[in-house]
Amino acid sequence: MNVRPLPDLDPDEIDRLLAQGSTLPASFYTDPRIAALEDELIFRRSWQIVGVEPEVRSAGDYFTSHISGTDFAVPVVVARGEDGILRAFVNVCRHRAHFVAVDCGSKKFLQCTYHGWTYELDGSLKSVPRSGEGGLPPFDELGLYELPVGTWRGYIFVTLREAEPLEAAVSGLGEVLDSQGFDFPFAAEHADPEFDYVRHVQPTGGPSNWKAMNENNIECYHCPTTHRHSFSDMYKVDPAHYLHREFDRGVYHTSDFQDRVAQSLGLTGDSRSPGYQFYYLWPNMYLQGGVALGFSNAVERLWPDGVDGWKGEVVSYSVPEAREYPPDVVKQVDEWWRLTVEEDMEAAGRVQAGLRSGLYSWGYTLPDSERNMRHFYRLVWDALSPAFRQRLAAQ
Repeated sequence: MNVRPLPDLDPDEIDRLLAQGSTLPASFYTDPRIAALEDELIFRRSWQIVGVEPEVRSAGDYFTSHISGTDFAVPVVVARGEDGILRAFVNVCRHRAHFVAVDCGSKKFLQCTYHGWTYELDGSLKSVPRSGEGGLPPFDELGLYELPVGTWRGYIFVTLREAEPLEAAVSGLGEVLDSQGFDFPFAAEHADPEFDYVRHVQPTGGPSNWKAMNENNIECYHCPTTHRHSFSDMYKVDPAHYLHREFDRGVYHTSDFQDRVAQSLGLTGDSRSPGYQFYYLWPNMYLQGGVALGFSNAVERLWPDGVDGWKGEVVSYSVPEAREYPPDVVKQVDEWWRLTVEEDMEAAGRVQAGLRSGLYSWGYTLPDSERNMRHFYRLVWDALSPAFRQRLAAQ
C-alpha cells in the first residue's frame, strides 16, 4: 500500500469515542494523509455506478465515465462487444495516453482520434497507422487495460480493484429498495427495449471535504433550520413523518409531500406514499425514487477534489413512463431543489471552515436524529482502521 505516513491516532480511542456517539476526528477532514489513505482503501477498491444497462443494449453501444479520488482520476469507457459481452476499459490509448472514446453513442470500434490507433470492442488492438515502420511490441500486448464490471438490477458498476464481489458491495440495498417500492426503471423487466435512454450529465461540486458533504446529504436533522423555505416546503421533515434508517452499506430516507404540494401534483391516496425516497450507497452514490417528479431516473456520485473540496455529477435519463405534472408546480419544485442544493453546499463549506479552525477536535451526535451519521462514521472507520492497527502491531 503506497500512501503517506499515517497521522498519530490511537485506533482504540477512536473506537471508544465512536461507540459513545462522537464524530470522526477533525483531522479526518483536513489531513492529506487521511485523504491518501481513503484513495487507497476506499475509492480505488469500491464498486461505483457509472451507467445503466439500457444505454448499452446493442453491440457497439458505449459510454464514458471515470473513477476518481483525491489524487487520482481514471477515465473509463464501457462498451458492448460484438459477442454481446459488456466490458469496461481504462479509457487511455496504449500509444500516447489520449482517450479512445468520448461522451456516449455507438461505434464499430474504439479509436484514438489523436493518432488513429484503433481497438476492437473487446479491447484488443486492431490497427496502427504506419505500423509497417516496425519497432512496436506485438499487437496482442497492446490492448486496452480491462477493468472489473458488473450489473445489478439495471445499474452498471465498475471498480479499479475488485476487493469484494459486487453482491457484497450492494448488501442490503435490494431488500430496502424492494420494501419501499422502488421501481428499478432500468432493470430488464422494466426497461422499454424500443426507448432510447439518453444520459444527461450535470456537474456539481463544493468547498468541503467529501465526507462533510456526504454527511449533510444523509441526515435531515438540519432540514427544519437550514431548508426552511426549500426542502421543508416540499416535504414533511418532522420526526413523525420523516423516516431515516440504515442498512449494511448505506442509509435511506422516506417522507411525504407537504399536503398542499401533493394536492397541486394531483397525488392522492396510495400514490402519495412515499413522495420522497432517498438512498445512499457506500461510499459515494445516491439514488432517488418515489413520485418525486421522476427523480428515480437519476444516479448521483461525489468524490474528493483535494482535501477541502468535492466534485460530483448527477446523471439523469429520460424514461418512457415519465408523468406530466403542472408546469407551474414543476417550476416551483425545481426552485426548491435549487435552493436546497445551494443551502447544503453553503452549510458544508462552513462546516469545513470549522473543522479547519484548529479548535475543534470531536463533535457529538444524537442517537436517533443522527443515527445515519453514526453509521457512516463506522463505515469510514471500518475501511481505514486496518491501516492504523497494522502500524500499531508493527511497532
